[in-house]
Order: sequence, then structure tokens, then C-alpha cells
Amino acid sequence: MKNSIILSIILFLTSCTPIYISSQYLQAPPKDEVKKILLVINNEKAPKDYYKYFDLELRRSLKRYKIELQSYSFNENTISPKKAIKANIQKYQSDVIMYISTSEIIRVYNYSMNRDVISEIITKVSMKLPNNEDTFWEASLKTGLYTDEINSTEVLVEKLIQDEVIKNQEVN
Repeated sequence: MKNSIILSIILFLTSCTPIYISSQYLQAPPKDEVKKILLVINNEKAPKDYYKYFDLELRRSLKRYKIELQSYSFNENTISPKKAIKANIQKYQSDVIMYISTSEIIRVYNYSMNRDVISEIITKVSMKLPNNEDTFWEASLKTGLYTDEINSTEVLVEKLIQDEVIKNQEVN
């Protein structure tokens, strides 16, 4: 019993990983100020409801900078996601499209629960202009199991500002 408690504490402490983000430009950033973003979420590998809360918190974070966020999500059961994405791009008239998907889920064995649990989630983020298929900016966002969506979206928005994808015009 004592060993399982100690193992649970160790697992919890090692699962509380900080948020890491790395990014790079692949092409020149948009010339015009970004005021509208279409968020396209690929839910194929993501844990249940992970991107639902991510979307809500990202919307809240971007609103502070006068940026509207509209989102569209799909998974492996979605019929013709490319057609639906194109329709959403035309419907929403966004300045940029942000694509988000889970690139990797790292699991560890939890001895007290006697099963695998998610330790880290690595999310791929890429940005494109609506009239261009090429990605102009991409990032990799690494979060731990106990990292909340509020912190991870704030880190992402800070990186977008730092990389000058969006302007730092916070509204109080």
C-alpha cells in the first residue's frame, strides 16, 4: 500500500510537466493585421474533450487582442473534411487558418490505477493563409497531463505575439 502511494505521488509529480512551445516561419507572415482566425481542429488522436476546452480558452485568450475565433473540428468519422474545411473558410472569411492536431500522446503506466495514463500531449499547430495551401508558420506545443487548457492557450498566444503573427494590442 505504501509503495503504491509513493509511486502515485512520483507519477503525479512527473506528469506535471511545464508547457513547451517551439515555432518557426516557413514563409513570410501575413502582411495585413490578423483579426479573424478559423481554427480547424483534427480530433482523431486527441483525448475526449481536450480540444473542446482548448478551443474555448483560445477564443477567450484571443478576444483580449480583438481577434475573433471561429472553429471547425473533425475526426476519423467525418465525411469529406476537406470540403467542409473549404466551406468554412469561404463562410467565415478569416485572415488566417490555424490547424491543430495531436501529433503524439505519451503514456506511462500508473501502478496505483493499474493502467496506462496520458503523461504528455504534443500538439502540432500550423497556420496558413486562406488562399494558399502552404503553411507559413508552425509550432509544436508540448503539455503535460495536468496542464490546463488556460495555460497552454496563453503560451500559444504569447508565442504568436512574439513571432509577430498577431499584434500585441491587448484590450482591458
